[in-house]
Amino acid sequence: MSSIYPWQINGLGRLTQALEQERLPHAVLLLAKYGSGERQFVQHWSQVLLCEKRIESEPCRQCKSCLLFNNNTHPDFIWIETEEGKKQISIQQVRDLSEKLTETSHQAGWRMVVIYQAERLTVNGYNALLKTLEEPGRKTHIVLVAADKSSIPATIISRCQQVSVDVNRRKQALDWLLSSGGENSKELCEAALSINHYVPLKAQHFLEQGGMAQLEEFLKLLIAVAEGKEPLTAIGKMIGNDVGTYWSLWEYIVTALIKQQSLVENSQLLYHKELSKLAGMMNMQLLFKFRDELLYQNKQFLDGVTLNIPMQVDFVADAWVKSRAR
Repeated sequence: MSSIYPWQINGLGRLTQALEQERLPHAVLLLAKYGSGERQFVQHWSQVLLCEKRIESEPCRQCKSCLLFNNNTHPDFIWIETEEGKKQISIQQVRDLSEKLTETSHQAGWRMVVIYQAERLTVNGYNALLKTLEEPGRKTHIVLVAADKSSIPATIISRCQQVSVDVNRRKQALDWLLSSGGENSKELCEAALSINHYVPLKAQHFLEQGGMAQLEEFLKLLIAVAEGKEPLTAIGKMIGNDVGTYWSLWEYIVTALIKQQSLVENSQLLYHKELSKLAGMMNMQLLFKFRDELLYQNKQFLDGVTLNIPMQVDFVADAWVKSRAR
């Protein structure tokens, strides 16, 4: 199981069992937060399915099919995602897929199709995909990978079996992060996971890239701005174009401030002294309102909505200053 992660084992077992019992669905909606190892999982499962001599949930890695797969030349493996410079999967990509699936299997076995970030299909793309899901052809397995199914049409979801390979237990994520080779404390790992919404690989990368020092620096700046020692524009200058990272840091800080003002006991929280100081400067009611605005702006950013980033940052920074106690 070296090529997948602990939180993915049950999902792989479920798919493998269905394959062995000859009841593998022709379409699966694979649910996983992006950055949780979902690419590795779907690559592993694809190789298992295409392997000629698989052993339970592992490919043999030696047969002709495995050699083709490892060389990225397997003719029965199709991977679709947004093209470079694009924000959506085009209808033409779906049409090309449908045309390919009219052909017979090159290796006389399964055909494997992966549509990565299926939320990025256009409305017309979903409509074109619907027919393919209804008539995929013999021994064709289609996997739609998505972090959130809420934007996927019900007509698509109803034609797929849903399989989750997401982290469903926080302790599992923490245990993995603690044992992943770093020398970070439990407190640092818990903070990194919270900042990165319990996506373990993102938390690992965050720690490796010095994310905690970035958090401390940002927290000190927010205090300085609240005290009037630094201008409002200093926030935008620090954030620059790294909006995704700083939105997550800001969300973590605001959540911690709300806990402080709600008298939630968290004296062991990292930067407890700094957070306590900042909490005393903020208005609780306005802080809740600010968090809602921050979450909305972050969703806009993650959804790829075209934004004027400097203007967005200045807007949020202004809302932050207005959240101070009067």
